[in-house]
Amino acid sequence: MIRVDVKEYCHTCAEFDPDVEYPTNIYANSEVALITDTIVRCKDRRKCENIKCHLKFEELKRRTGDDQN
Repeated sequence: MIRVDVKEYCHTCAEFDPDVEYPTNIYANSEVALITDTIVRCKDRRKCENIKCHLKFEELKRRTGDDQN
């Protein structure tokens, strides 16, 4: 199967850069027992997730008034 593993904010991203994880064959008793999925993700998914977490943290600080460094 083909799985698309993207976050909600990826759908409108102009800089989405596909990163494809191709299927792997898993063998048992010299025969293919399982074939993994093809997974499509963005190459920058970790960077964007970190940015999202940082912005969420800054917003929380702003709301609670804890804006001191």
